[in-house]
Amino acid sequence: MALTVVALRGFTLVELLIVIAIIGLLLQLTLPAVEMARESARGATCQNNLRQTAMAFQLHHGAQGHFPSGGWGFTWAPDPDGGSGKKQPGAWAYSLLPYCEQQQLHRLGAGASEADKRGANRRRIETPVAIYYCPSRRLPRAYRINTGIPHSLEPKGSDPLEVGGRIDYAANGGGKGYRYWKAGPETIAEADRYEFFDPADGFGVVYPRSEITFAQLVDGSSNTYLAGEKSLDTRRYTDGLSLGDDQGPFVSDDRDSVRYAGPGYALTPAQDAEEDNTTAFGSAHPSGFFMSFCDGSVQRIHYDVDSEVHAARANIAE
Repeated sequence: MALTVVALRGFTLVELLIVIAIIGLLLQLTLPAVEMARESARGATCQNNLRQTAMAFQLHHGAQGHFPSGGWGFTWAPDPDGGSGKKQPGAWAYSLLPYCEQQQLHRLGAGASEADKRGANRRRIETPVAIYYCPSRRLPRAYRINTGIPHSLEPKGSDPLEVGGRIDYAANGGGKGYRYWKAGPETIAEADRYEFFDPADGFGVVYPRSEITFAQLVDGSSNTYLAGEKSLDTRRYTDGLSLGDDQGPFVSDDRDSVRYAGPGYALTPAQDAEEDNTTAFGSAHPSGFFMSFCDGSVQRIHYDVDSEVHAARANIAE
């Protein structure tokens, strides 16, 4: 019987290298597309977060007769018995909690003793609220508090902090440039005598003790910014060392949760970079940043938006 010999031919080294090169080329072609798809999904989530926040602003206006106040100044945590508007020392993001399905977090400590309120505020400040985070920037969790700044470490009305939630969105503080808010009164009793930020200098939807209404929007709700994404140094996403990201959403602050428009480099919106701009709008997205308007709509704004147009949209009285 004759035996048939079958020759088994394997890959040569050259052929193997060619296959590896082709696979590498395919990966180079597909990975950017995958990342673009992921960023598109993250952008859609971010836009939806801002849309929900804008809806909460409108629901607040419907219930209270005005948009939420910016609080009393950058040393103050919320008072769960302070209501909304001028009597509320906490930030606008605190006042919105009942209107974005966070009633329990909003009422935490209500009716309690001052000592228990301080503990409740610590728990509240440590709690992340998912719709306040942009997924292109960071995960919705608590991050380190800047312990080198006394009012960040222990805002009035709260026990000392080590970590806290964050917010990637800022209310419209106006188109006349950055306005320093001051620290606010030393006590609740002093608030009625304290010389707060002059509303005539505001021109925005949110500032200390603000109670802006739709009737005050001279250009109309569809032409006036409500809130949008804030600029943040890429090195400061998690360490709490930026003065525009050291206290979180519930503590009244002039930079953490309020941003501004106007002339000058410091107010020019930009994509996040290794630069700590604590007064301008901006975002982690490569193609622009999202802004909500007072009618509840949300638009992507390009970073090269005309500065005068940008400022005009931020001014409520012009």
